Amino acid sequence: MDLEVTVKDIDEQKVDALAAELAREAPLDRQATVTQLHFDLQDYLDVAGVQPPISLKTDRTVAANGRTAIENMQLVFDRLGSLGFTAVLGFTYDRRFEPAGCGTLHPIYDRSDIEAHLSDLEGFLATNAGLIASWEAGFLGNWGEWGPSCTNLHNDPVQVNLLMNAIMAAAPPGVPVMMRYPYDRARVSDTQVRNRIGFHNNYFAAGHWKDYPRCTVAGQINCGPQNGDHYNPYNPNFSGRTGQATIGSFFAGVVAASPRVMLDAEMAFDLGRDHPQWGGFDKEEACAGVPSRDDPYHPNVGLNGEVAAQRLQSMHYTTMSRTHNQSSFTCWRDAVHGRLTQGHAESAGLPFDAAYFPFARSYYAYIRDHLGYRLRLTRASFGKDAGPSMPVKLEIVNDGFAAPHIPRTAYLVLLDQQDDIVRRHALNVDWTSWQSACSTEYEVTSLPPVWDSRETPCAKPTHTIEGVLPLTDIRPGTYSLGVWLPDPDPRRASDWRYAVRLANGSTRWSERAGVNVIATVEAPIDRARAATG
Repeated sequence: MDLEVTVKDIDEQKVDALAAELAREAPLDRQATVTQLHFDLQDYLDVAGVQPPISLKTDRTVAANGRTAIENMQLVFDRLGSLGFTAVLGFTYDRRFEPAGCGTLHPIYDRSDIEAHLSDLEGFLATNAGLIASWEAGFLGNWGEWGPSCTNLHNDPVQVNLLMNAIMAAAPPGVPVMMRYPYDRARVSDTQVRNRIGFHNNYFAAGHWKDYPRCTVAGQINCGPQNGDHYNPYNPNFSGRTGQATIGSFFAGVVAASPRVMLDAEMAFDLGRDHPQWGGFDKEEACAGVPSRDDPYHPNVGLNGEVAAQRLQSMHYTTMSRTHNQSSFTCWRDAVHGRLTQGHAESAGLPFDAAYFPFARSYYAYIRDHLGYRLRLTRASFGKDAGPSMPVKLEIVNDGFAAPHIPRTAYLVLLDQQDDIVRRHALNVDWTSWQSACSTEYEVTSLPPVWDSRETPCAKPTHTIEGVLPLTDIRPGTYSLGVWLPDPDPRRASDWRYAVRLANGSTRWSERAGVNVIATVEAPIDRARAATG
């Protein structure tokens, strides 16, 4: 889902409309609880670039409802929280930028203007940190995608470095920050800062760069989809802002960094070919990978589901927009073109749990279910200790594409028969270290770049965690032993919608407590036991 909101126009009626849009979309995806959310702040700049930016915290003259920009944006976040959503957040200044409109239609801004707004935003970001799935380092160019603007800050390496340091300083602890282009990330000089920055790939086009005619002029960007995808090893125009880079060099760097940082994907917007511009949707043509004859920049083609899944897994993507390429999503859902069996997944080197395939799935379902982390309990042992406590050992694997990126505490808990937590013990474990399988795609040679995909999935590491649950003064009776991964924000710690549910079909989920129930135990504990996921 994708929400683009002009901040000055926000009011209760518009927030109701946004909530209704989320409510319409959510049933289409039982796991859709993340939305892309871009706040348009253009009206809080002096379009001529002469006056300082308008305060987001104090000004009440720009917004029609007399509220500040911060108050208006808070209305949106309050509703997101009430609906159980989080946001891939971005801020934008430019609307349909054209150079001829600079100073009249499009604002002239520099880094100091952005930094002033970042200062205004710090408290707002901290207040809503628990609802921010990730933050796109936007501001520059259309949709904050670091394209052309009146001052073209994106072309200045010094300004890029300073701006990213300011954005990272404003980011609340634990909130992942992402940049659009790998070569811009490389301009961040402080290694510690750079290593915390992830990637939002706004032109995910995996697999189709091999089939389209390649660009013939260095620096040319609109001659084919393969050149718009800056996350491909064979992109013939994989250039930096100031010159040609070695083909594939940034791709290898992204793959190397991807286990540690957040990645978000977005495909080219195509309206699903049902727009009159394309004369109707031809599913057979689209799913066969035939590009649109009318628009060479927007592929309007169903990306191959297997290759897309391999690329998403290899680069450890966590989120992906469902709005921007209906051709692909139609093909991935299709009973013929999108059919995925356990054998197909295995031969493609894709990770999975055998229990996931009681029947054939679609590529759409597989990608949806494996983006980010997918945690599965494989074994639990627990039993009697010498004192009033119960030692517990858990073994967990991550069947998903990525490790978790936002810290949270894991607990062992006991639930009473009403599913209330009566005992809990915080585990000494960093769940952001729970990596998934190694990348399906791997580099065979670097010069020239040659990449291949595995014919069987990599083994997934087992993450072992141990703890001792105190049982002092526990009344005799029947209890449920569970694992609790609540939201780190105390305001949502008791909200089951923000707790983490394990992927085990046999593990009971207590919606009341937001707890994964491992087993039923009788107190006092009189013997050791084991359970498997």
